[in-house]
Amino acid sequence: KTAESKALIPKVLDIKTARDQWSNVAGLIHALHTADYELLKQSIVDYVAEPVRSGMIPGYDEVKKIVFDHSAVGFNISGSGPSMFALFNDDHKIAAAEKDIKKLYQSKKLNLILHRAKLNNEGCQVIGL
Repeated sequence: KTAESKALIPKVLDIKTARDQWSNVAGLIHALHTADYELLKQSIVDYVAEPVRSGMIPGYDEVKKIVFDHSAVGFNISGSGPSMFALFNDDHKIAAAEKDIKKLYQSKKLNLILHRAKLNNEGCQVIGL
């Protein structure tokens, strides 16, 4: 489905959408660099891919609501989908969100894989040659 998902992306953007999208990219980079979680939450909004790809992901809108109800600082589609990611700055809130997301997908009789990872604050490193 990657090809289908990629084909949904508009070939041309109006000036406002392009400006808002690339402004958010800059804000996202700055937010990650400075740990500004409010800016992160505002800047992770995707005006290009999310509006056309989210409909291909079962439960997308419901998961988005769940994670923000549990104080996520960001949420979006990973790559072409159907993977999604949420960013939290509190482990307890992650656990509560996971529980509700599992319930959601069980009620839809859909398989689900949840994965937790921590952000790398050290950047790239050479670990061997």
